[in-house]
Amino acid sequence: MTFTNIVQKNSLISIVCIVTAIIAGSAWLAGGKALVWSSSVEAGKTLLAIIPMIVIGFLITWPVKKFISNDMITKRLGSEVGWRGIATACLAGAFFPGGPYLYYPLAGILLQSGAGLGVLVSFVAAKNLWSLARLPLEFGFMGYHLTLIRFSLTLVLPPIMGIIAEFFFGKHISSIRLKGRSSPCEILLHS
Repeated sequence: MTFTNIVQKNSLISIVCIVTAIIAGSAWLAGGKALVWSSSVEAGKTLLAIIPMIVIGFLITWPVKKFISNDMITKRLGSEVGWRGIATACLAGAFFPGGPYLYYPLAGILLQSGAGLGVLVSFVAAKNLWSLARLPLEFGFMGYHLTLIRFSLTLVLPPIMGIIAEFFFGKHISSIRLKGRSSPCEILLHS
């Protein structure tokens, strides 16, 4: 396998490595070895703090794959379901508790289990824009006027994003699933 093949197969990793090298080089120029070292230590601490949350997220979402069949997920959340699947995903996103360490593993498992692209886009968008668990904090810190304006303006976005994603990219869901096969979700699915 040539270097070019490795880079093509792992393009995201390659991009991250290049960006990391650029940032490290900039830190070296700005503050020398001490700045690069202290930044690396902080990044390591952050990584160590995040790893348990990611593992817990996978452990919590793992039963979805084990106890709900691919056929049921495809029947309820597949591309053929249409607006009902998108509406279900929007509501699920609004009510789903937890942060990205829970909902991204779940979305990855649903992707590999047969959910439609529009459904997945709607779920993630609604989780980020409609999260009902976040509303009390938003009311408390930003006041009800700004919160209601923000919520009203974003109310139509998750379903519209799901419809657009399904219309333009839904036919590519099989290739999207294949590209996700090297993800941690795929490893979890076959465990």
